[in-house]
Amino acid sequence: VLAGTVDRLLVEQDRVSVIDFKTGRVPSSEADIPASHRAQMEAYAEGLGVIFPGRAIHAALLYTAAPRLFQVTP
Repeated sequence: VLAGTVDRLLVEQDRVSVIDFKTGRVPSSEADIPASHRAQMEAYAEGLGVIFPGRAIHAALLYTAAPRLFQVTP
């Protein structure tokens, strides 16, 4: 079971992009992204892969304080 609210979702013919906004501390590097944030996006990507089979799934985190965007999945 997956429960959550996606902040932004872009559905295209061959790919789906999901972005979640974060308002807390901005990680200084990709390695500093909290495990909980990474796990959330990986769960979203896995769920979207089931909903949209055959499409590439791209997930990203946008930390709004900087702003800074991190790709979580390719």
